[in-house]
Amino acid sequence: MRTLLLLLLAAAAGCRQPPLMLPVIASPPVQLPSTAELLRACAFEVSCLHDPPAATLTNCISYLTLGLEGLPDLFAPQWLETADFRRYIDCANRNQDCTDVLDCVTLGHGSEYCADHPGTTCDGDLLVPCPTATPADAALFTVDCAARGMHCEALNGSASCTDGIHCDPKAEMPYCDGNRYYQFCDSTTELRYRFDCARSTIANTTCRGSKGCVPSGPPCSANRCDGDILVSCIVGQEVPLDCGASHCVDVGGNPTCVPIATECDYGKNVDACTDATLTTCLDGRLQSIDCSAIGLAACALTPGLNPICG
Repeated sequence: MRTLLLLLLAAAAGCRQPPLMLPVIASPPVQLPSTAELLRACAFEVSCLHDPPAATLTNCISYLTLGLEGLPDLFAPQWLETADFRRYIDCANRNQDCTDVLDCVTLGHGSEYCADHPGTTCDGDLLVPCPTATPADAALFTVDCAARGMHCEALNGSASCTDGIHCDPKAEMPYCDGNRYYQFCDSTTELRYRFDCARSTIANTTCRGSKGCVPSGPPCSANRCDGDILVSCIVGQEVPLDCGASHCVDVGGNPTCVPIATECDYGKNVDACTDATLTTCLDGRLQSIDCSAIGLAACALTPGLNPICG
């Protein structure tokens, strides 16, 4: 009997399929929106929400840029895809006031919806993470689970995109199944999120470690400059980032994008109000956006002293 069991186990192991692998092909540098488009999107974000994820233009531009490049950031949840960040930019540049911009970005889940549906819920297969604080903010990070090959399921007082498989969040850290599928266990619903990197809107994306689905490239061990392309080494593969209006320079052994212009210093020049105009420092240059030109009130300071289009 024991011999039969061992034979059956060996046969089962022999039939197990290896994890699906995508070819590791170098991803091209992402073409980012213009400075004006980024400024407009972030002016709406910091001005239209009571508690925006990034309260300053500089931080907002930083996390949107990383998101568009397919890289994770502290200001945005891990389930966001590059198409979501691109939607933020497009919505802000197609619409003219807070209501219309937020309705577009949140797929119709603005502050009125969130006032009636606080917390993370499902609206069909849309995952809608409404803030719980009052006054209600819009569900900025609404995502379409179906577009990720999953569905939205509510459980344990929350909701998540999932393939329906139950899991143990204490035992399962985020990981890759081969270089194709990124998986993690939602800490509240205890349901598995399983995303096929082949669905990513970033070209040639593969899964690497807890970083998830990120751009792919040749093997590497350190960051380097290739002209004015910053080639970052992320979990053992090269990811090219175009420095744009900056130079790629090795600063004390740390290759980084350094602004060519010296009109302002990102570390010293924070967002400010200049009359009715909202200004910030980007790529070494002072950048400004006229609040009235995008249908918002004149620049003013919040109680936390962050300049917004008031």
